Amino acid sequence: MPYLEVSKTGEVDEEDVKETVTVPEIRGLSIKEAKEAIKDLNLDLKIEGMTDEEFKALDYKNTIIKEQSPKPRNKGRGRC
Repeated sequence: MPYLEVSKTGEVDEEDVKETVTVPEIRGLSIKEAKEAIKDLNLDLKIEGMTDEEFKALDYKNTIIKEQSPKPRNKGRGRC
């Protein structure tokens, strides 16, 4: 169920509307497959310690994900 995070001023920004989602298993998938698996959940895929430019330069079809955080089936927050 969506909920709102309200700023100290009482204003609600559209980006602050979030919902809790169950994190899918993406280990063993290519980056391309993982991005497809999480897109409808409004989750983002990032590689720890890598810049956006380095990430964009990867071969999405042939780079396989070996670890993930948060772990699968944990609750995470995505934007509504």
